[in-house]
Amino acid sequence: MIMLLGRNKKIDMAEELFSQVLEKGLKPDSRMCGEMIGVYLQVGMTEKAMEIYGSMKKWGCSPDKFTFTVLITNLERNGQHQQLLESLKQDCLDHVEFPDKFLKQLQQDKLPVQGDVDGSCCSKYYY
Repeated sequence: MIMLLGRNKKIDMAEELFSQVLEKGLKPDSRMCGEMIGVYLQVGMTEKAMEIYGSMKKWGCSPDKFTFTVLITNLERNGQHQQLLESLKQDCLDHVEFPDKFLKQLQQDKLPVQGDVDGSCCSKYYY
């Protein structure tokens, strides 16, 4: 649901839904956090995305491949935050099984395939 709200640029509604989960005393899972991170990155709110990432440990969930895919692909796409990108890639070592293989696959997935001039092959990771 959060992802759909984000794709439709309904950031306030996505934040409200996320907040309601927290207010009810529920702990968000990795998927929910990853989706909220994606919502923020889509509209250039990197600091808010990183706040969610930083809070994941407090909530008892670890970033997973989905979380790192959303973070790394979106940050690489906008071409900023090189130090942050390197830090996230280092975090993969602690949270992702076979991190080198995972990061290599991310690089390969973002490369356009023959005939895919606009790069839409990569859109599955973007919000």
